[in-house]
Amino acid sequence: MKKLAGITIRYFIVLLCVTVFTSLIILLSLNYGQGADSEADLLTRLRSQLLQIPLAMIPLSVIISCFLSFFSASRLYTKRFTGYLTFTVLNWLMLAGLSTLIRLVLPTFRFELSLAGGSRLVGLFPGYIGYLSFYDAVQTESWLIMLLLLLAPAALIAACWPFVRLTKNRPLYGAFLGPPIVFGLVYLFSVYASDGVELLFNFINFIQPMHFRLAILAGASIPALYIFDLVFASPPAGIRAKRRISNA
Repeated sequence: MKKLAGITIRYFIVLLCVTVFTSLIILLSLNYGQGADSEADLLTRLRSQLLQIPLAMIPLSVIISCFLSFFSASRLYTKRFTGYLTFTVLNWLMLAGLSTLIRLVLPTFRFELSLAGGSRLVGLFPGYIGYLSFYDAVQTESWLIMLLLLLAPAALIAACWPFVRLTKNRPLYGAFLGPPIVFGLVYLFSVYASDGVELLFNFINFIQPMHFRLAILAGASIPALYIFDLVFASPPAGIRAKRRISNA
């Protein structure tokens, strides 16, 4: 329980810091005066962006905080399954909590529109706005379907854990791989939500809305990453520490 508590606390602290940092960058890069007819209009727009942009950055913050928490899990956990389950649940709780908040409190909020002003930070993550369209789309489903659909991206993000465990003695390799994997994962989600995938589904006569297509493809990617873990990644460091203690 101490391991779980430690990883959970680190996860949410990092998530908060990343959300604040990325939101500040976007808020400072936007041109609030453009199109504002009066000072009152400018203040209204500013208050709106102060709420909307942090919410829109949470899906990205979930990915980044999960990757940064992988290192702690690799050091503490002795079983792969425990790590996957921990991060899947943490990711799902954040994404489900965000969607529930918007559904109950901010029913008119739209993720895509909240970043319509553009920012250099958003430009660094190609396809992020396309990925956000998934979270707008799941709001149209029933509560149960919405929560089930959110499991797919939560589990796929967690399934990237083996990328930080590719070597036993050089954990810095994982630190170097982390940023491109984060960029790649955001882009992958946007591909799953793209029109090209819709054409492919239509070609095989399997017509589904965008959010279902993304959930299906994300779910299909997870077993491949589990197999990649078993074949190429080293076991969590907690296993090796346990073996050293038993051999001593």
